[in-house]
Amino acid sequence: GMTMVLFAMIMATVVVMAVVINTTQSLTRLDERQTAGFDIEVSPTLLSFFNPVNDFPAALAAISDDPVSSQVAAVGLVTEQPMMGRAAGDSADVAPTSLAGVNGGYVTGAQAIYRLQSRAPGFADDAAVWQALTMRDDVVVAKPELFAKPSSPLFSTSSGGSDDDEEISFAIGPDAEAAEARRDRQREAFAAPPLRLSEITLGDELPELYVDLVTDGADGVQRTHRVQVIGVLAENTNLVESTLVGSEAALSRLRSVPVAGDSIYVKVAPGQDARVVAGEIERAFVSSGLDAAVLAERFAQRQRLTGGALQLLQGFMALGLLVGIAALGVISTRSVYERRQQVGMLRALGYQKGMVALSFLIESSFVSITGLVIGALTGMVLGDNLVLAFFPQIGESAVSTPWLQIVLIVLAAYLFSLLTTIAPAWQASRIYPADALRYE
Repeated sequence: GMTMVLFAMIMATVVVMAVVINTTQSLTRLDERQTAGFDIEVSPTLLSFFNPVNDFPAALAAISDDPVSSQVAAVGLVTEQPMMGRAAGDSADVAPTSLAGVNGGYVTGAQAIYRLQSRAPGFADDAAVWQALTMRDDVVVAKPELFAKPSSPLFSTSSGGSDDDEEISFAIGPDAEAAEARRDRQREAFAAPPLRLSEITLGDELPELYVDLVTDGADGVQRTHRVQVIGVLAENTNLVESTLVGSEAALSRLRSVPVAGDSIYVKVAPGQDARVVAGEIERAFVSSGLDAAVLAERFAQRQRLTGGALQLLQGFMALGLLVGIAALGVISTRSVYERRQQVGMLRALGYQKGMVALSFLIESSFVSITGLVIGALTGMVLGDNLVLAFFPQIGESAVSTPWLQIVLIVLAAYLFSLLTTIAPAWQASRIYPADALRYE
């Protein structure tokens, strides 16, 4: 029984690794939903401290005579900030949420990629929603997760509402007490479940919905801003991680520091190579030490690292499977010594050598096949669930099960288990009845 469980556990782990590796390797191309149509991410380095670029679009426009300016089609700026929020008019306590402030360049790219499943009254189409998002500071677009059922706070990544660049200040007197009270509120907010409006049913037309957003700024001032949810995205997969997406003007109403665009994304012009444009951006802003990374290449590199780590773990699990097979051989060898008298009785009753050996092989085959099949089935189910949990953008229909690899693993494990039991079975068939039945 324990041997069967050992086989099942190790086999399940090996199959889970096989399913995850096979599915993740099938994602050879970065989904547009994960990039909003952008090709390059520009980020500062340590050298940027000496000559920072506070407004990348303006800095790019200032070098209009440089070839790189004609190679860039659009620049998207994204600034994400955690905060607190609740439905307007609700008496419940505020809950953690997050807002991403985006510029017009991001909206231009996003509206070509993301589809809205619900719109507020007064907006005829998706284009009207995106236009309002660009022009107004009191409207936002939400991800479907805002209307999902509340989850356990242990799995929540939201935090309290403070400015991203806020530093802990060491002060005395009333200022220190206010700062400590603000930090206490933030710690309590971190442990709370995220904001969810699960009581609202989504349809083609979104009911009139307002959300009050609250932040504690680095200057000690608590800011509150009411926004209307005018659209709900069709999917959670998005370039931004925040639950709510609004304009930079909307986010600036909740911050004590300017919204400068913490993440910079570049869309290359048609016919241009993203790698070449990334190199040109680094050359043009070499004095500022900017780093330009191609999103597709970074995704491919991450996939290779993930696949290599998973294959290494799969190799260790395969070694564990070999140890289990060796244990089956040891058990078979002990069974021969413990059943000498039973084997002798069978031989005395007329059993041939081949029949005795076959009985041992059948017994070990039952243990190994049962454990391997149970482990393989369990591993396929667990592998599918893990893939859907960690890669929701794949979709259930895109989960790939490596049937050939699983069959080969099961077959190889069974053949190796037979090899470890052939010697004990042959040894049992060589026992003479007189020797086995002799009184010891």
